[in-house]
Amino acid sequence: MEIPTPGKYFAVFFLLITPVLLPVDSGLAQEEKKSFFRFSSNKKAKKEDKPQLGVASGAVHIPLELRDIAQDGAELISRGKWKEARELYLKMVLQAPGNPLAYANLGVAEYQLKNYTEAERNLKKSLDLNSSIAQNWMTLGLIQFERGELLLAISSLTRAIHEDPKSAQAHLYLAAVAYDYGWTNAAIKELNQVVDLDAKNSEAHFNLAMTYLGLRPPRLELARRHYETAKDLGAPPHPGIEEIMKKSSE
Repeated sequence: MEIPTPGKYFAVFFLLITPVLLPVDSGLAQEEKKSFFRFSSNKKAKKEDKPQLGVASGAVHIPLELRDIAQDGAELISRGKWKEARELYLKMVLQAPGNPLAYANLGVAEYQLKNYTEAERNLKKSLDLNSSIAQNWMTLGLIQFERGELLLAISSLTRAIHEDPKSAQAHLYLAAVAYDYGWTNAAIKELNQVVDLDAKNSEAHFNLAMTYLGLRPPRLELARRHYETAKDLGAPPHPGIEEIMKKSSE
């Protein structure tokens, strides 16, 4: 029996969304917990869904007088208004030139606007002030990934995981870069790490299915298990995978 070649039917692609750091009453930074790394299987978020916030790694503070600006910036970002958010974060940098979160959020805004040189400059400034902010290393890794600097991206994302070992997003990003570099086994290891950290991560399950199907020979049962789990978690059926699974059962 001939197994259809996965490449005939689908390809992995990534929509990369970086976290934004926000203040809380405790003074710790926060990240906006969205689905930062999506594959083609990911269901669309409902308009009424609201982002949940969680404590980021590294004790970094936003001065009290800048918290209104930070919250306004987060509100703009939740509506996809990155240009307006960038203007607010520029004000933060001018008012608090020694604050790492001001540069970090400006770097994220510049990244989303595809101003990669400016994004990198601000992220590195933030890291000069505080090297423990995992989100900075993640965003820097994504910029390097965009430029095709895969080894640098792997290094940055590995540092992000060092700073925040339980970040499923960082492992998901690293899986993508490792896969693109040709380190398939490393990508599988990172995707399994995501599942260990977040068993309901549909993107990780879907892409484990994709990756197992791409092996020679394909790991059909593992692929089937992760694909069915991804669908149970909300990923829509994928015609290419459905055909492969159907033919493998004949």
